[in-house]
Amino acid sequence: MLQEQNDVLGINVQQIGGGNSRLRSICEENPRVKYDDLLAEVDYKVCRQSIWRLLRESNLWKWLVLQRPELKPEHVAKRLQWALRVRDYTPEKWKKVFWSDESTVERGKGSRREHTFTRPKDQIALRDIQEVSYKGVKQMFWAAFSGSRRHTGLIPLSGDPDSPRGGVN
Repeated sequence: MLQEQNDVLGINVQQIGGGNSRLRSICEENPRVKYDDLLAEVDYKVCRQSIWRLLRESNLWKWLVLQRPELKPEHVAKRLQWALRVRDYTPEKWKKVFWSDESTVERGKGSRREHTFTRPKDQIALRDIQEVSYKGVKQMFWAAFSGSRRHTGLIPLSGDPDSPRGGVN
Protein backbone atom coordinates (compact mmCIF):
# COMPACT_ATOMS: atom_id res chain seq x y z
CA MET A 1 0.00 0.00 0.00
CA LEU A 2 3.00 2.31 0.32
CA GLN A 3 3.00 2.46 -3.46
CA GLU A 4 -0.47 3.99 -3.46
CA GLN A 5 -0.78 6.92 -5.82
CA ASN A 6 -2.27 10.30 -5.08
CA ASP A 7 -5.68 10.30 -6.78
CA VAL A 8 -5.41 13.80 -8.16
CA LEU A 9 -1.78 14.09 -9.29
CA GLY A 10 -0.73 10.45 -9.71
CA ILE A 11 2.41 11.02 -7.62
CA ASN A 12 4.02 8.28 -5.57
CA VAL A 13 4.26 9.55 -1.98
CA GLN A 14 7.52 7.71 -1.30
CA GLN A 15 9.26 9.43 -4.20
CA ILE A 16 8.70 12.92 -2.84
CA GLY A 17 11.84 14.16 -1.13
CA GLY A 18 12.57 10.98 0.81
CA GLY A 19 8.87 10.31 1.52
CA ASN A 20 8.57 8.03 4.50
CA SER A 21 11.91 8.74 6.20
CA ARG A 22 11.64 12.50 5.71
CA LEU A 23 8.10 12.77 7.06
CA ARG A 24 8.87 10.33 9.86
CA SER A 25 11.90 12.36 11.03
CA ILE A 26 9.81 15.55 10.96
CA CYS A 27 7.18 13.87 13.16
CA GLU A 28 9.84 12.61 15.57
CA GLU A 29 11.51 16.03 15.83
CA ASN A 30 8.20 17.83 16.35
CA PRO A 31 5.47 15.41 17.52
CA ARG A 32 2.85 18.18 17.43
CA VAL A 33 3.44 19.01 13.76
CA LYS A 34 0.21 19.65 11.87
CA TYR A 35 -0.77 17.86 8.67
CA ASP A 36 -0.78 21.21 6.84
CA ASP A 37 2.90 21.66 7.75
CA LEU A 38 3.67 18.18 6.45
CA LEU A 39 1.88 19.03 3.21
CA ALA A 40 3.99 22.17 2.88
CA GLU A 41 7.10 20.06 3.47
CA VAL A 42 6.32 18.07 0.30
CA ASP A 43 5.28 21.22 -1.60
CA TYR A 44 1.62 20.15 -1.67
CA LYS A 45 2.43 17.48 -4.29
CA VAL A 46 0.20 14.94 -2.54
CA CYS A 47 -3.08 15.16 -0.68
CA ARG A 48 -3.51 15.04 3.08
CA GLN A 49 -5.00 11.55 2.88
CA SER A 50 -1.80 10.21 1.25
CA ILE A 51 0.36 11.56 4.05
CA TRP A 52 -2.09 10.17 6.61
CA ARG A 53 -1.90 6.69 4.99
CA LEU A 54 1.88 6.78 4.76
CA LEU A 55 2.26 7.70 8.44
CA ARG A 56 -0.25 5.04 9.50
CA GLU A 57 1.68 2.39 7.59
CA SER A 58 4.81 3.61 9.39
CA ASN A 59 2.92 3.08 12.66
CA LEU A 60 2.67 6.82 13.36
CA TRP A 61 -0.72 7.95 14.67
CA LYS A 62 -2.03 11.26 15.92
CA TRP A 63 -3.10 11.09 19.58
CA LEU A 64 -4.80 13.62 21.82
CA VAL A 65 -2.21 15.24 24.07
CA LEU A 66 -2.74 14.35 27.73
CA GLN A 67 -3.84 17.28 29.82
CA ARG A 68 -2.30 17.75 33.25
CA PRO A 69 -2.40 20.65 35.66
CA GLU A 70 0.70 22.76 35.76
CA LEU A 71 2.81 21.69 38.75
CA LYS A 72 5.24 24.20 40.16
CA PRO A 73 8.28 23.02 42.18
CA GLU A 74 6.55 23.86 45.47
CA HIS A 75 3.56 21.66 44.48
CA VAL A 76 5.90 18.78 43.66
CA ALA A 77 7.70 19.18 47.00
CA LYS A 78 4.42 19.17 48.96
CA ARG A 79 3.16 16.07 47.12
CA LEU A 80 6.41 14.22 47.82
CA GLN A 81 6.32 15.25 51.50
CA TRP A 82 2.75 13.92 51.80
CA ALA A 83 3.58 10.65 50.01
CA LEU A 84 6.54 10.02 52.32
CA ARG A 85 4.38 10.77 55.38
CA VAL A 86 1.63 8.25 54.44
CA ARG A 87 3.70 5.53 52.75
CA ASP A 88 3.30 3.12 55.69
CA TYR A 89 -0.50 3.45 56.08
CA THR A 90 -2.33 0.15 56.40
CA PRO A 91 -5.59 -0.58 54.53
CA GLU A 92 -7.46 -0.07 57.83
CA LYS A 93 -5.93 3.37 58.29
CA TRP A 94 -6.76 4.32 54.67
CA LYS A 95 -10.42 3.49 55.36
CA LYS A 96 -10.45 6.29 57.95
CA VAL A 97 -9.12 8.87 55.50
CA PHE A 98 -11.61 11.17 53.81
CA TRP A 99 -10.77 12.51 50.36
CA SER A 100 -12.35 15.78 49.33
CA ASP A 101 -12.10 17.96 46.30
CA GLU A 102 -13.72 20.93 44.74
CA SER A 103 -14.21 21.48 41.06
CA THR A 104 -15.16 24.45 38.97
CA VAL A 105 -17.54 24.10 36.08
CA GLU A 106 -17.39 26.89 33.53
CA ARG A 107 -19.48 26.64 30.42
CA GLY A 108 -17.80 27.43 27.13
CA LYS A 109 -14.29 27.74 28.56
CA GLY A 110 -11.31 25.55 27.92
CA SER A 111 -8.37 25.31 25.61
CA ARG A 112 -8.50 23.52 22.29
CA ARG A 113 -7.16 19.99 22.58
CA GLU A 114 -3.85 19.40 20.83
CA HIS A 115 -2.73 16.29 18.94
CA THR A 116 0.68 14.62 18.90
CA PHE A 117 2.43 11.68 17.26
CA THR A 118 3.73 10.59 20.71
CA ARG A 119 1.88 7.54 22.06
CA PRO A 120 -0.19 8.20 25.22
CA LYS A 121 1.92 5.78 27.30
CA ASP A 122 5.07 7.79 26.40
CA GLN A 123 3.67 11.33 26.67
CA ILE A 124 4.36 11.84 30.38
CA ALA A 125 7.89 10.43 30.22
CA LEU A 126 8.71 12.63 27.21
CA ARG A 127 6.95 15.67 28.78
CA ASP A 128 4.70 15.93 25.71
CA ILE A 129 1.67 17.06 27.69
CA GLN A 130 -0.68 19.99 27.44
CA GLU A 131 -0.68 21.95 30.66
CA VAL A 132 -4.02 23.49 31.48
CA SER A 133 -4.91 26.34 33.75
CA TYR A 134 -8.38 27.44 34.68
CA LYS A 135 -9.48 31.03 34.94
CA GLY A 136 -12.80 32.47 36.00
CA VAL A 137 -15.37 30.87 38.29
CA LYS A 138 -18.92 30.14 37.21
CA GLN A 139 -19.97 27.39 39.61
CA MET A 140 -17.91 25.48 42.13
CA PHE A 141 -18.82 22.12 43.70
CA TRP A 142 -17.39 20.13 46.62
CA ALA A 143 -17.68 16.48 47.67
CA ALA A 144 -15.83 13.93 49.84
CA PHE A 145 -15.55 10.14 50.15
CA SER A 146 -13.61 7.59 52.19
CA GLY A 147 -12.27 4.08 51.77
CA SER A 148 -15.07 2.78 53.97
CA ARG A 149 -17.68 3.70 51.32
CA ARG A 150 -18.84 6.78 53.20
CA HIS A 151 -19.37 9.89 51.09
CA THR A 152 -21.04 13.26 50.96
CA GLY A 153 -23.35 14.49 48.27
CA LEU A 154 -22.29 16.98 45.64
CA ILE A 155 -22.48 20.37 47.33
CA PRO A 156 -22.69 23.56 45.22
CA LEU A 157 -20.58 26.40 46.61
CA SER A 158 -21.54 29.99 46.01
CA GLY A 159 -19.01 32.72 45.32
CA ASP A 160 -18.20 35.63 47.60
CA PRO A 161 -18.26 38.92 45.68
CA ASP A 162 -16.27 40.58 48.52
CA SER A 163 -13.34 38.17 48.28
CA PRO A 164 -10.26 39.46 46.40
CA ARG A 165 -11.00 37.51 43.20
CA GLY A 166 -14.73 36.90 43.70
CA GLY A 167 -14.19 33.25 44.50
CA VAL A 168 -15.23 30.88 47.25
CA ASN A 169 -13.85 31.32 50.76
